[in-house]
Amino acid sequence: MRTIVHSPEDIGLLVRATRIAQGIRTQDLTGTASVRFLTDLEAGKPTAQIGKVLAVLEGLGIHVYLDIPDDVTLPENLSDIRGRRISR
Repeated sequence: MRTIVHSPEDIGLLVRATRIAQGIRTQDLTGTASVRFLTDLEAGKPTAQIGKVLAVLEGLGIHVYLDIPDDVTLPENLSDIRGRRISR
């Protein structure tokens, strides 16, 4: 199932719903994050660390896709963009 996410609250609700549907307790996910972090994430905390969020999502089997606009051309190797700036 794919769904569009508009806010941290949306992510939190999806994490909680997925966790509950899989019968996983918050304590069972502590290999990826603390209970406190999971509680905050499920509550939609907007300052949750992206690395930890991605680890929790992966732990639940949730995949993240970014839909890049069709008119944007990205380099073959995204690491080539590091350090580049837009000149005006």
